[in-house]
Amino acid sequence: MPGSNDELGIRDLLNSARCYLGSLYKVIVIDDSGGLRIARVTRDYKEVAYLRNWKLGGIRGLDNSLRRAFSFALQNYRFDAVLRIDTDALITGHGLMEDIIGYLKNHPEAGMLGSYRETCTVAKRNFRPIAKQFDGNPEYWRSLLQRVSQYGYVLGEHALGGAYVLSYNCLQAMASAGLPP
Repeated sequence: MPGSNDELGIRDLLNSARCYLGSLYKVIVIDDSGGLRIARVTRDYKEVAYLRNWKLGGIRGLDNSLRRAFSFALQNYRFDAVLRIDTDALITGHGLMEDIIGYLKNHPEAGMLGSYRETCTVAKRNFRPIAKQFDGNPEYWRSLLQRVSQYGYVLGEHALGGAYVLSYNCLQAMASAGLPP
């Protein structure tokens, strides 16, 4: 999800993907930067599907951007997993996707992988600031929150968004249940 000053970040991220992921991957870029700089950068990468948000959403529109990207992936690709990654992150070693796919095959009940209750530095996370964001549009979230609360969801809980994985089966199950992926 690029911001307005992420041309260098998106180029570095795409180059790291080329270097370490091999040839069997696709990248979906949702651009809400408001300019054309990200579009110009992504033209050099045939593995990129570039989608532009004409209505800028920033962090408040993140759920819509993610839904759009995940829906696009489900409609256009067959895959085992989606790695959702910010433009200020990099892939820094070989074998990442093999590790992800192997883990999901050995743990078919897993739908999402990422930092959850602890950060990558093992610090305990505080979900209260995120829980407050649901107050901004309670009608939008009400039915979804009622459905997920039966599975033990606590308001605000989430995987850190900088990088996480969703399995194809998880995204497909969410779409089939009418939940926003």
